[in-house]
Amino acid sequence: MPLLDTGYNFKYCRISADKSAEIAQPFFIRPGQIFIFLEKLRGFMLPVSASQSAIAPISMSEGRPLSDRLSIENLQWLKGAVLKPAEMAMGPCVLTSAGIFTYLNGGGKKKADVFFEQVRYNGMTGKDCSMEIIDIFSSLIDTGIPLKVDIYFSNTHIRDREGCTHGRLAEKLGHIAQEHPFDIDLVRYKLNSLSAGQCLILTIDNAHVISVARDAENLWLFDTNLNPHKNCYEQKYREIIIETQREIAPYLFTPSGEKYACNEEAQCILDNYLSRVIKRQPVIISVDSQ
Repeated sequence: MPLLDTGYNFKYCRISADKSAEIAQPFFIRPGQIFIFLEKLRGFMLPVSASQSAIAPISMSEGRPLSDRLSIENLQWLKGAVLKPAEMAMGPCVLTSAGIFTYLNGGGKKKADVFFEQVRYNGMTGKDCSMEIIDIFSSLIDTGIPLKVDIYFSNTHIRDREGCTHGRLAEKLGHIAQEHPFDIDLVRYKLNSLSAGQCLILTIDNAHVISVARDAENLWLFDTNLNPHKNCYEQKYREIIIETQREIAPYLFTPSGEKYACNEEAQCILDNYLSRVIKRQPVIISVDSQ
């Protein structure tokens, strides 16, 4: 991997070879690019510090956490099972969101922990959790939760589909997926019409993944990019990295310091993603109630 340019003048991209490699190219960081940049930066600096045998099992129980108000006990379990471990993991957003989606939609702790265990293990061993959203669907289908996938895709030329992560997603997923012309107001409407008792997954184009839920009274947002942990970065870079993040995406820093937000705070973060970051290919994974 190439040396990191501390002036933030490089991004990383994949090239085709016998094995995937990463090369650096000049760029200027825009709000929509910070998530990819931060995940690569975290991966560059995280140490290998533990083995698989060091991971303690988490006790399991079943339930529907969103049937009433999301309880403190539910939040504490999510924090211990995945949100705290995700602080030191590389690219944990897809696995974290998939597990939260499973748990909050009634799949139970055991099925949710199939996803969370990978975050804990990879976080402790310095391995990369990152993956494309397509890579998680077989595991989501195995949970038994009926899935509906809405893809909002903007393309100006047929070749755009081949170059975009979600350009062929509807074809790959078959009957559970439906593609719509990209319209941020349609995306906003879909999110705002989330029924009480349900959780959905939202991809921030192809750069990041979050989960959004509604219980009997409250709106919840779970996001591994909230309140980035300074220990993810090498000590000499910490201050300038955190300062840069605050300037580019101040909405990711909340008073609670948690990886989740509620009600007005959650809505504010969601609105910033919708207005500032999502530009072309968001995907919403929800429960198919039909």
